[in-house]
Amino acid sequence: MLQPKIKSVRPVESFNLLLEYETGEKKIFDVLPYIKGTWYSELEDRAYFKTVHIVNSGYGIAS
Repeated sequence: MLQPKIKSVRPVESFNLLLEYETGEKKIFDVLPYIKGTWYSELEDRAYFKTVHIVNSGYGIAS
């Protein structure tokens, strides 16, 4: 089964993202474990973290 498209993404407290899918389902994604690595360390900057947006026609997110 294909992953449903992301309809909206919103940063919430403690480096979590609220993802809403086209199905109406909502999920919290905890980004904190990924921030500690070298690839995503710039996400520790809260201003940068808040620039999250949908990419790839709803199949991904980026900052």
